[in-house]
Amino acid sequence: MKIIIFLIALCLCPLLTLQAETPTGIKITISKNSSKDMKVVYRSSYGSTRKSGTEAIFYTVTISNHSTAPLDEMVVKWKIKARKDSLSGNSNSSSGTDHIVTGEKKARLTFGQSISFDTESIDLFASKYNSAFGYNSKHGDQIDGCLVQVVCGGKVLAVACEPQNAIDRFASDTSESIKK
Repeated sequence: MKIIIFLIALCLCPLLTLQAETPTGIKITISKNSSKDMKVVYRSSYGSTRKSGTEAIFYTVTISNHSTAPLDEMVVKWKIKARKDSLSGNSNSSSGTDHIVTGEKKARLTFGQSISFDTESIDLFASKYNSAFGYNSKHGDQIDGCLVQVVCGGKVLAVACEPQNAIDRFASDTSESIKK
C-alpha cells in the first residue's frame, strides 16, 4: 500500500511543480487587424502596376484572469511601434523614424473573467510595384510590433508582444511600465 501511495505522489509531483511555475495566471492574447485602401496609380500596357495607399493597423487585446485572486486596480498598457519610411514622405533619405502610439485601459477582473478591447489604429503609407516580368517591390511604413503589459498595484504582472520575437524592440519598456 505504501508503494502505491509513493508512486502516486511521485507521479503528481511534476504536476504540482508545473503549476507553481506558472507566472501569475494572467493570459494575454494579441491579434493584429488591418484595413487597406490601396489604389492603382499606374498600369503599363505590358501588365506592370503600381499601387499606393494607406493601411490602418490596430490590435485586439484579450486579458484573461486565471489567477486565484481578483485584479481590482488592473491597468492594461499597450504600445504600438511603427517605422515610418522617409521615402513615403518625399525625402531623399532611405532611413525611417519611429512612430509610437500608446494607450491604457483600466479594468477589474474576477477569477475566470476576461476583457477584450481594440487599440487605437495607426495609419501606414505603402507603395507596391508589381512588374509583368516578375520584379516586385514594396516601400512604405512597417509595424515593428505591439507590446502589452498588465499592471496591478504598481507591479507588472504579465507582458506579451506581437510578434513574439519583437520583445527586444521594446527592451527599454519590459523592465518598467510603459510611460504614456
